[in-house]
Amino acid sequence: MSHVSGDLPTEDVYRATVSLAQAVENAGFEEFWIAQHHFSPNAGHVSSPFVFLAHLGAVVTKLTLGVGVVALPFEDPIRLAEDIVTTEKLLGPRLRIGVGPGNPASRFDLFGITGEQRHAVFEEKYAELAALLDPAAASDLADGQLWPAPDPVRSRTLYQATYTPERGRVIGERGLGLLLSITHPSAGRGEGPATAGEGQRNIVDAYLEGLPAGVPPRITATRAVHVTDSPRERDEVAAHALALLGKVMGFTEPGALLEALGVRHAVEATEILGYSIGTAEHVRDRLEDDPAVAAATGVIFQNVTKDQTAWLDGVAALADVVVPALAV
Repeated sequence: MSHVSGDLPTEDVYRATVSLAQAVENAGFEEFWIAQHHFSPNAGHVSSPFVFLAHLGAVVTKLTLGVGVVALPFEDPIRLAEDIVTTEKLLGPRLRIGVGPGNPASRFDLFGITGEQRHAVFEEKYAELAALLDPAAASDLADGQLWPAPDPVRSRTLYQATYTPERGRVIGERGLGLLLSITHPSAGRGEGPATAGEGQRNIVDAYLEGLPAGVPPRITATRAVHVTDSPRERDEVAAHALALLGKVMGFTEPGALLEALGVRHAVEATEILGYSIGTAEHVRDRLEDDPAVAAATGVIFQNVTKDQTAWLDGVAALADVVVPALAV
């Protein structure tokens, strides 16, 4: 997964992302996902992911392409459904869509709602989106149907993200795919799980309990990884990743997240939070021991460097050393 991030001009970041997707395809990977961000140039440059995926799908022809996640509280369900269906007509079965309520740190105020309302608004808009994307469902639209008409494969390509077992069960009951984040927000703190993987395994178990009989599980674990043989690069990447994650989690002061986790070094902190940064063998061993990854049917590797091009060198190592060890 790429956040389509970097300090370069947006058009250069886009070109670098396309080059990354081509390298991923050439290395034999099956999927390439991007993230959506609004009003956050430091986090990512793509606010309209389906436009980007449509372009990317004309460049790489084998990869399945996904977006994780679209924050539904920010979207008009009819317009989102139209974007999804149009992109699906261009990419065919190569499209995957992750949806969620949005991060608490997002600028909900700019969309006319509050962060506290995000779950209720998500449920309301998810119900409308699901009906629009169901070819068999009755539509409230004046002409009776979304057009272009959605394909009947939608149930196999829609994923929902969550941080809680309670919502994991609901996702299972809906028969959707479960999309696990790179971390668990309470990992390593207070009464939370010791690691992100342990916390997410509880979500997976609840999802499996809710899944209707006969519906195969689709569990995709996202893991932030960076392969390097350099201890200095490992420490720099870990420090950068922790600084970004700290802001997302609400820790604005330097060192505050380290203190909350009870550790002194960024590498220790990132490992508690589910990141794997180091040699290919180290990354492989950590993912093999991750209880959420062990239960997953697929794994997304997320870039954690500030410059996407710095991740290119590790793509081959991921393909050659890490992927063969994972039973997905």
